[in-house]
Amino acid sequence: MKSEGESPKPTPSLQEASPFVAEPSGRFGLSAKNLFDIVSTRKRVTLESLGGVDAIAHSIHADKENGLSEQELSNCDDRIFHYGTNHLPPPPTKNFFMLFLLALKDVTLIILMVSALLSLILGIAFPDPNEPTPGWVDGLAIFLAVFIVAFVTAFNDWSKDRQFRKLDSKKKDRPITVVRAGKRNPELSIFDLLVGDVVELARGDQIPADGLLLTGSGLKVDESGMTGESKTVSKESDADVFMLSGCTIQDGRGTMLVTGVGVNTEYGMTMSLLAEDHDQTPLQENLDRIAKMIGFFGFGAAGLTLVALVAAFFIDKAVTGSAVVKEDVPTLMKYVVVAVTIVVVAVPEGLPLAVTISLAYSMRRMMRDNNLVRHLHACETMGSATNICSDKTGTLTENRMTATRLFALGHLFEAVPQPGELPRSYVRDLCVSIAANSTADFTRNESGVLKFDGNATEGALLVLAEKLGEPHGPIRTALRGREEHCFVFNSETKRMTTVVRAEQGLYVHTKGAPEIVLECCSHAAWGDGEIVPLTDAMREEILRATTQMASGGLRTLLVCSREAPDLAGRRVREVPRGEVETGLTCLAVAGIKDPLRKGVSAAVQACQSAGIVVRMVTGDNIHTAKHIALECGILTDGIAMEGPDFRRCTDEQFRDILPRLQVLARSSPTDKHLLVEKLRAMAEVVAVTGDGTND
Repeated sequence: MKSEGESPKPTPSLQEASPFVAEPSGRFGLSAKNLFDIVSTRKRVTLESLGGVDAIAHSIHADKENGLSEQELSNCDDRIFHYGTNHLPPPPTKNFFMLFLLALKDVTLIILMVSALLSLILGIAFPDPNEPTPGWVDGLAIFLAVFIVAFVTAFNDWSKDRQFRKLDSKKKDRPITVVRAGKRNPELSIFDLLVGDVVELARGDQIPADGLLLTGSGLKVDESGMTGESKTVSKESDADVFMLSGCTIQDGRGTMLVTGVGVNTEYGMTMSLLAEDHDQTPLQENLDRIAKMIGFFGFGAAGLTLVALVAAFFIDKAVTGSAVVKEDVPTLMKYVVVAVTIVVVAVPEGLPLAVTISLAYSMRRMMRDNNLVRHLHACETMGSATNICSDKTGTLTENRMTATRLFALGHLFEAVPQPGELPRSYVRDLCVSIAANSTADFTRNESGVLKFDGNATEGALLVLAEKLGEPHGPIRTALRGREEHCFVFNSETKRMTTVVRAEQGLYVHTKGAPEIVLECCSHAAWGDGEIVPLTDAMREEILRATTQMASGGLRTLLVCSREAPDLAGRRVREVPRGEVETGLTCLAVAGIKDPLRKGVSAAVQACQSAGIVVRMVTGDNIHTAKHIALECGILTDGIAMEGPDFRRCTDEQFRDILPRLQVLARSSPTDKHLLVEKLRAMAEVVAVTGDGTND
């Protein structure tokens, strides 16, 4: 216990606090190698001996809450000199000559070159005076065909490589959310990330650099790509805080301090050691297999023919009693030429050129249609697709959410109520719950057009709060730093919960799928805003209103909250989620509209005309899913079902259901995987499209 008036202890010097050898780099207390070793060794003891995250942030002139200051950002060249940029060196390139030699390694071309060489030698050495053209012409023509095939293949690969190197930099460039000088920047390029930046992370994000966890709520990371361990790793600020670049956030959210970028990360060092290797496409493998078969049978037939001709020659000599003389050599060489001719005729020299031109043409046609083809086998296989399983939100729809209807206090409003239409205290409680239990934000441009930062559905709820007369900004400011824990939304639980500390105590705020969250409710705001016990009749009315909104194509979310004196004095992150999400008070159900993308109906119809079965696979309410599926033409005479019912089916039921299944709602990622596996087991070629991490 620190006595009154006692001065705080200064941050210990890094050299004094640790056996770890700190190597100052310029004005920074730790070098890039020091920071790399701290994260790569993942030893909490080393971190604590250095003074913890606070001391490391201080040594690199960073602030845990506000990120890099304006002064540091104005002098970022010095930081880049000592710690580098977040770029990885490109893989070594092959010049045109190397690609040309690589093309000549094709099995078919090798067989053709061997045959052409023999034909050329024999044609020059033993010309046939009875032939109108010299014998060496055939060999030369084959060499010319081989040269054209290799040249076209090399040129196609060379131009494709140049295009994809440009595209690859754009593909790897993605926006990340960074806090700099106390301001949140949600659209910073990953290439502009610096050591000392504070990065916000959420479910589905790929960690952009090495770093140390600052804050986290239910944060779980898939580190299998770096460590080989398939089990997800929980990250907590008082336990495992080491964040590895290239790993994926499986659940939760948090912030991290960047300590290593580019090649000064474990991921970067690993990638810099690997050269890009291109596997053969399925078509190329089949062509090689055919070429080997042709070569085997061609050489076999040529060999048998040669043996038969030579045997007949010597038998004739034996029967006539003639001796082999010098003049018989051209005859024997003619037999060899016949054998070589058989091999040359057996191998289709035009096939490699035809395949190369066909693939190059397909790739360019697709690029003109704005389809960027990274692997040529996509051109070969996508035309064979018989099924398309598509996500709904953001794929079939625009992901431009707007709250248009509201069920509140026992009434279903056809439009969002105007300020003053609902009791003030009730509106305040509803909007506090919306603002506290959200990671989204929104801004308006000069024309007043909304731009959401984060989840569009959460953004629609924030706009709803503004329409009700309670903007989320002041609420967020009042609650800043008061979040105790967050149980993030995922496809399994279908809900999100945040526990915050207010002046009166702890409060639990939850939102999610109405039919699921309603099971956690024991009370409801009803009538004039009074909190009353939730009866069966009230449950039925809430679900009836939910179904009515969902049948109109609206996405529905139930918002609820409760006071939580039972959580006082406890570490909320260690309390089972079921104990936190109980005894909730139902506040409202919001109906959110997400318009259909332009051209979707025509695209679905085109696929169906081509014999492709299009299915909608979504985590949304079945009534909403059916409405959108009817609107875009996916649901015709088939069936729609929910994920829990789908996963309980037997193999016999699957065989009966799958040919008629057109909509799968309330589905989890495992349901989507199960659907694809069952379709593939029925010899279907399945394409899956979506914009979420669960796709």
